[in-house]
Amino acid sequence: MVSDSGIVEQGSHSELLSAGGIYRRLHDAQHLASAH
Repeated sequence: MVSDSGIVEQGSHSELLSAGGIYRRLHDAQHLASAH
């Protein structure tokens, strides 16, 4: 996961979801939006 300041998280999809960081929040927001 990259932001303006550089790499903020790295790992596989499942590792990033388990970490509960920004990747997880973006993933959840995308799936919530697509459910409506």
